[in-house]
Amino acid sequence: MKKNFLVLVVFIIILLLAIIVYFYNTNNISSVRKIETEYKIKPNRNDIIFGNVNAKKSVYLYASYSCRHCINFMKNIMPEIIQMHNDTINFRLRLVGNLNNKNTVNAFKAATSVYLFGNYEKFHNLFLYDFSYVYTFQFQDLMKQIMKKNESIALSYLDGDISFLNQYKTDFDTLKLMGTPTFIYENKILSGYMKKLFGIIFFAIALPMLFASCEEGEDSKDLCIKGTATTCPTLTFSSCSDGSNSYLIYNGKKYTCDGNNCANAQQQIISASGCAKGLVGEAKIEMENSLRNYMKSVQNRVFVEAIQAAGVE
Repeated sequence: MKKNFLVLVVFIIILLLAIIVYFYNTNNISSVRKIETEYKIKPNRNDIIFGNVNAKKSVYLYASYSCRHCINFMKNIMPEIIQMHNDTINFRLRLVGNLNNKNTVNAFKAATSVYLFGNYEKFHNLFLYDFSYVYTFQFQDLMKQIMKKNESIALSYLDGDISFLNQYKTDFDTLKLMGTPTFIYENKILSGYMKKLFGIIFFAIALPMLFASCEEGEDSKDLCIKGTATTCPTLTFSSCSDGSNSYLIYNGKKYTCDGNNCANAQQQIISASGCAKGLVGEAKIEMENSLRNYMKSVQNRVFVEAIQAAGVE
């Protein structure tokens, strides 16, 4: 009986190892290593904590809202891991990026300020939805609205202190971290992106992670928002931007804009959709104006929601 039990235990261990190896190979892990130096990662008040702030263990997540792998992890995997391990694990987000870019720094300052003194959930969703908003005048207006409603956010946002961002960069450079997302758990560094199923299974077993990393400095700037016109369901499109230039996608075809002026591209798509076909005179003009206004509104939708909800307890 005892011998059979031992055989069963060995079989289960071998099976688990086989599963681990399979997922390891299919997820193309980019880096898992120990911290070999005496350098210590310490909590910072500006860390954005997801999960139970009183959890026993913290996973330090070095990431950017402009990295598509980071976004996918924070949106699709992290919430389920937190739900499974809420009492034992939280994630401390540390924003990393180009600190020579004023818009990026302002966005990171805005994020930490809203986290510390406001309602971060809506702000987080805004960044996940379309981080390119930080490069627009709408984002500047958004922050003005938030600061009018919340003086503490205003004081934090405008104090000019980016020492915590410099510290995150020092961590990144000292530990020779190679890309985002990068996770630090106790003395282990894990870099890259984990697939959803494997991430959840592996966190449930022993906290290693599987990734396919963004290269350092890579930004997935071409973020898109899909829209469908209710007055003409055949007009389903994506409005995209890399922060300085915009374009539209309709039926798999890319329509370029003049910077962020998409009037010509919008008109081409409206014509291609056939939504105004058969209409004449005022009816045609009314339909085209309605569609054009809707297409313009798509990029402002999240902005409007953020004004209503972010920065207010």
